[in-house]
Amino acid sequence: MTQAKRIGICALGLCAAADILATEVSNVSARQRWPWNNLVDVTFQLSGAESSETFYRIDVSASYPGMAGAAVAAKSLVSEPLVKGNGSHAVVWDMGADLPGLVASNLTVSVSAAPLAPTDPVYMIVDLSDGASATSYPVRYSLTGPDLSDDTCRTTEMWFKLCPAGTFTMGTDSADNANALRLPAHTVTLTKPFWLGVFEVTQEQFYRVCGEWPSYYTNETYRATRPVESVKYDTYIRPAGQWYSGTINGYESRFMARLRTRTGLAFDLPTEAQWEYACRAGTTGDYYDSRFTKVNIQNYCRAINGSTTIGATITPDRNDDTTKGTAKVGSYDPNPWGFYDMYGNVAEICGDGNPYSSNCDSTCISDFANYTGDYVNPRGPVQKTSNPTPSPSNGYPARGGAHNQSYPSSHMTSVSRIFMYDSGSSRAYGFRASMTAE
Repeated sequence: MTQAKRIGICALGLCAAADILATEVSNVSARQRWPWNNLVDVTFQLSGAESSETFYRIDVSASYPGMAGAAVAAKSLVSEPLVKGNGSHAVVWDMGADLPGLVASNLTVSVSAAPLAPTDPVYMIVDLSDGASATSYPVRYSLTGPDLSDDTCRTTEMWFKLCPAGTFTMGTDSADNANALRLPAHTVTLTKPFWLGVFEVTQEQFYRVCGEWPSYYTNETYRATRPVESVKYDTYIRPAGQWYSGTINGYESRFMARLRTRTGLAFDLPTEAQWEYACRAGTTGDYYDSRFTKVNIQNYCRAINGSTTIGATITPDRNDDTTKGTAKVGSYDPNPWGFYDMYGNVAEICGDGNPYSSNCDSTCISDFANYTGDYVNPRGPVQKTSNPTPSPSNGYPARGGAHNQSYPSSHMTSVSRIFMYDSGSSRAYGFRASMTAE
């Protein structure tokens, strides 16, 4: 049971309160910034944390005497609503965005904390509205998801959802491996939460970061909300030789470099382990939904260009509307953790390199044919061997399958993998951005 304890701390017309959970929040202080700019600094003490590495989701709400209805949840935060460890913490609330025009001398601000759970709606939003010429992109946070009726979340903003740390079984021991490569089942532990794009990166989002429209599907009426594709790993996304490094140097025009520079945050491609962990969303089979089968999977995601015949190969006109080719992101139901288009649409490129490379360290995929044991934060190597043809021994893995593949029953799963080489491009491949929380 959650109990509430009110603490009579007031500052500049604001009062503060703490909700006492199994982990205790105390010494809450809420101070509006002066001169008033709609921001409120909320500080508090956290004690009784499960461990120094356990992340807690922070919820802020506000109420005042005579207020109609329940307390108003703080939806607009300009600092990450996530803390770990005991001690002093702070979040910044954009009260003006959630309570526009409010005038109250006795507003009570409440704070609660709970261990981060996989289904918790914790979001980060990057504002791309100033476009490719911007020097910075504002970042804010929300405890409610995107409004799918408004394409802003697909075009001038990028939405990310937080995945908690955890342990899961990656790969599969299933004998059904036709037309796809799957890692044998093995235990993987991800020790840090990470942010993953709610949607695949769209064409307009790419344009607003890089100033280009590189995709195959060029119809100006429909392209903005379709996933960006035909993007080469090393030319458009990130440099091939600096995977998993703390910086991206000398390649300032790449998407990830621009996003990093303009937000100050270390965005990158997800590792294969991060992608599969988020895709599985706590499930253990080939699909994250029991409705899905080999026969009907194309009905639940954009596969084989909308054809109902498995094995059909269709080459749509690039100026067709979205009844063929790629679909508007978010057109199909999300997975249990709230991520859209994890199957179909475009195969999503991961950062990991050649799994056979001798450049692996102890956490690398050194030989997937003999993939055994437990892996902590596994990742592929920085470099790969030079070969013009992508294959299991050469190239970057892409996950989830693509709209134009002939075998959706094999590729549209949580475990299947296809490969592309760093200078290759195809309308089959796109990507989803991520960032590991620290």
